[in-house]
Amino acid sequence: YGGAHNDNNTAIYMRRGADGGNNTIDINSYGTFKVFTGGALASQTERLHIKNTGEIGIGTNLPDQSLELFKASGTNLVKVTSQANSTIGIELEKTGSTTQTWRIADGQSVNGMLQIYDVTDDKYPFNIDTGQRVLLGSTSSRFYAAKLQVQGTSDSNYIMMHNTTAGDGNGARYSKFVYSGTQSGGETSDLAHINAAHDGSADDQKGRLEFRVNTGAQNHSPVEALRINSSGRVAIAANVDPASILEIREENDGGQTKIMLYNTDNDNTT
Repeated sequence: YGGAHNDNNTAIYMRRGADGGNNTIDINSYGTFKVFTGGALASQTERLHIKNTGEIGIGTNLPDQSLELFKASGTNLVKVTSQANSTIGIELEKTGSTTQTWRIADGQSVNGMLQIYDVTDDKYPFNIDTGQRVLLGSTSSRFYAAKLQVQGTSDSNYIMMHNTTAGDGNGARYSKFVYSGTQSGGETSDLAHINAAHDGSADDQKGRLEFRVNTGAQNHSPVEALRINSSGRVAIAANVDPASILEIREENDGGQTKIMLYNTDNDNTT
């Protein structure tokens, strides 16, 4: 049956379908708006809940945000579907004294590209193309093999690495780039590191730059091959603070440490 019923002026019930039927839908309100589905009234499941304060819950009767979608376990996704060559996504708009609008969309300017679009300033700060390349500040890839591209104008095109762990020890405040690879047997190891760190142990701003390479068995801890300290001095294969403008060391017991200079025109060695 279908119809409506007023319960002592406190609740309104509406039903479509017979009690106990699988296609039964009940709607009722006790200061809230609720939608139930399935079977007998006593065993129905609440699907939609709108509180008198406006919060909407799907799968929950306790929404604490404007819209909450709840599922106890498993995959819980919100799906937006459109035909090809469309702009599809979510728009976030702030109005009032602070106005700013953003979109997270596919096809905002390039079909098939996931983009974060600054609607207010008409800019595309973050994009992922179909080649899984991350493009910052541009929607066009400059080099097909680059997985990360950063593009900007003078004085606005920097990459910053900031270590938030406070310390003044020698080697503290370090940040590094890690170059890693996979061997034919599936093992992974670090080929090289470029490491920046505090130089010395005083409470100051001195820094040094280290280049480390894997000599064959260091796994994820390559050894230092070259260091530039805060005085501009260079140490090669020394792994120590250089005492002069250029310091070169070689572990060659019984042998000689040489610097070879070649003239490629006549293959002479000096």
